[in-house]
Amino acid sequence: MNTRAAFGLSVALTAALSLGLGGCTSNPDGEDLFRVAADGVPGGALLAAWSPAAIGSTRSYLVGGYVGVDPSRVSGRGGRLVEYNRGQFRTLCQTDRALWWVDGGEGEVWAVGDGGTVLRWVGGRCETLATGLRFAEGEPTFWGVRVVTPRDVWLVGGSAQPTGPTGVLVHYDGQRFERVAGLPEAAAGLNFYKVTTLDDSLVIAASQGMIFERSADGAWRTEGPLRVGDARLFTVTCARDLRGPACLAVGGAASGLAVRRDLSGRWVRANMIDEEMPGLNGAFYQDASNLFVVGNHGATMHSNGESRYVSRPLTQATLHGVGGNGAAVFAVGGELGVADPSQRGVVLIRGENQYPSFGFDGLRYVARGTLRASVGGAGQ
Repeated sequence: MNTRAAFGLSVALTAALSLGLGGCTSNPDGEDLFRVAADGVPGGALLAAWSPAAIGSTRSYLVGGYVGVDPSRVSGRGGRLVEYNRGQFRTLCQTDRALWWVDGGEGEVWAVGDGGTVLRWVGGRCETLATGLRFAEGEPTFWGVRVVTPRDVWLVGGSAQPTGPTGVLVHYDGQRFERVAGLPEAAAGLNFYKVTTLDDSLVIAASQGMIFERSADGAWRTEGPLRVGDARLFTVTCARDLRGPACLAVGGAASGLAVRRDLSGRWVRANMIDEEMPGLNGAFYQDASNLFVVGNHGATMHSNGESRYVSRPLTQATLHGVGGNGAAVFAVGGELGVADPSQRGVVLIRGENQYPSFGFDGLRYVARGTLRASVGGAGQ
C-alpha cells in the first residue's frame, strides 16, 4: 500500500545511537523486524497499539480512524477501537472522530482522539465519556493517554489549528476530569503530544522539542527547546531495569529527531543516524533492552542497547505507532496523506509467527515478510 504523497526513502542507516550503542547491523538477506499482517485495511489509518503486560494475555488493542477527513463524510465511523486475539482483528466499537492513542490497565482500555473524544472499553462494552470540560478556543485533540490505574488517568493534547487550545493536561481520578493548572511558563502555546510515566513522575513530549516532567508533588522540570527544523516530539517511551531508567522521545516531520534521558536526568539529542532519516512517529520499549522505533515511509528500527538494526521498509505507508508486550509488537499506520474515505490502514507484527494469514473484520490478509529470528537483547 502506497501513501499517495509518499516520496523515496533512503534506509542506509550506518551510524551508532548516542545511547552508547554500537554500529548498525546491515540487512543483506532481506530480513525484517516485522511481518505485514494486514495491508490496505479499509476504515482509515491505524494510529496506536497497546497490549496488557500480563503473562499469558493474548489480546492487544489498536486504535485509529480517518485522519484529515471531514467527520460528516464518515458519520459515526470516524474512529475505531480494534481488538486483536489469536490471529484475528475485530472492531469493538466506532466513534465520530479519529482515535489517536490507546493505553489501559486493570481490565480497562482507554482511547482518546479528535474533538475531545474519550473512549473506555470495560466490562465488554464501549463507553464514550464526557469530560465536562470547556475550552474557550474549541475542543482539543487528545493525542495521548496514560492509564496508571483506572482511577489515575492522564490525557494530553492541543490543537492542529493555530487558534485552538494548547498545553492541555487533564487528570481523571475515577470520578471527574480536571484540567491541570499551573503549567510551567515554557509550556505556553505548545501542544502536548504524548504522556508516559517514569516511576512516580509524568513525562510529556511536546512541540518545539520540549520535554516536561511532573513529579508526584506537582513540581515541574523542563528540558528544551530543540530549535532544529521541525522539532515536534510526537511520542515518548520509558522503561526501567537494574541499570536505571531509559527514556526516548522521537519526532520530526520531514526528518527524524530523537532525544534521550541520560543518567543524570538531562534530555540530550540522540543522533541515531549520520544522514537524514524520515520523520519518526512512534517508539516503544518492549523492555529496557529492546527499543522499537517507527516512522514515515515504513521506517522501522530496533535497538538492544548495544547495537541497532534497521529493516527494509515493508510498506511506503506512514507508520504512526508501535506497541505491544513481551509476546508481540505491533507497528501500525496507513495512508495519512489520503484525506478522503478511501483512506486505509496497515498492521505489522513481530511475533505471532504461527499465523500465515490474519483476519480483519471478516477480510483475510496473507502475511508477508521474512522475519529476522533474533534482534538480540532480552525477550527476543
